[in-house]
Formats: sequence, structure tokens, C-alpha cells
Amino acid sequence: MERAMSLRNHGLHQGSHAEAGYNSRMGEFQAAALVHGLGRLDDWLDQRRHIAQRYLAGLAGLPGIALPRNSDGHAWNYFVLRSTQRDRLRAALAQEGVDTRIYYSQPIHQQPVYLRHFPALDLPNAQAHARQALALPIFAGMSNTEVEQVIHAVARAARHVR
Repeated sequence: MERAMSLRNHGLHQGSHAEAGYNSRMGEFQAAALVHGLGRLDDWLDQRRHIAQRYLAGLAGLPGIALPRNSDGHAWNYFVLRSTQRDRLRAALAQEGVDTRIYYSQPIHQQPVYLRHFPALDLPNAQAHARQALALPIFAGMSNTEVEQVIHAVARAARHVR
């Protein structure tokens, strides 16, 4: 059962990819909800774009924070900023009640499954990104108050964790 759970999530097991897996995590309930929600997809994407624009404007120029680039067609499924003090920033945000995520703590070229098949590489940009990336909350239905709370919490934290 544990292996099946790992394989359905790209082979992820305890924070590491030990073997190649799949992206097949959707159950029947999620599929039904997806079918129901497809008619609202454009609205949800617009909401995410609006939140991302507010983040980009509200977080611009903060010390030690690099923001993602905005580009046409960006769906903003994640809003990932970068900080050389990522772990300290994350802890400060947690104290303020802001939930953050680190989606890939190891870059793909350092995952065990790929190291078994390909030589180890030094890719400094990918490795730095993995050490620095921190995803902020972003979801359709996020209130203006919640967005402002995140912006203010990141601004306070960024000034204190330099």
C-alpha cells in the first residue's frame, strides 16, 4: 500500500523520489468536483491572477525577496518567491499564521530515482532555487483580507530575517 501511495505521487516517499512514479492522485470524489468546477475555471484563474498581481505589487522591493516573473497566460497555481533566508522567513510567517509550502526541497537532478540512471550534476541555479523557494498561499476564493494579511506578514518577516 505504501508503495502504491508513493507511485501515485511521482514516486515521492518521505520527501524524496526513490523511483519514477505517476501523477494519478485523483479519486472519484475529486473527479466529480472537477467536472462540476470546469465551468468556473476561467473565473478561478482570474481570481488567482488578481491575487498574484496584488502579491507582486505589495511585495515588490522587499529586502532579500525575489519575486516570480509575471507573464501572459500564467495560471498562478503557485506563488513562489525566493529568499536566501527561506527557512527563517518560513518560521516567521508560521508565527504570524501564514501557511507556506516548500514543494521541491531537492532539485529533480538530485532525486534518487534519477541519480540511479544519470550521472550526478552540479547545477547551481537549480540547487539554489530548491534551497530558496517558498510558496505563499494562493487560491480562488481567497479574501482581500487574507491577501493583505499575507502581504503584511511577508513584509514584516522580510525586514526581520535579513
